[in-house]
Amino acid sequence: LKQVAQAHEGMAGVYGAVLMEGMIRKGDSVELID
Repeated sequence: LKQVAQAHEGMAGVYGAVLMEGMIRKGDSVELID
């Protein structure tokens, strides 16, 4: 994240697809599927 902040003025984006509708809260597990 340090490199992203330096190269992109502290901004980054994430693209994704919704598999199940609902709320994400601090402490919830999130899985990256490649």
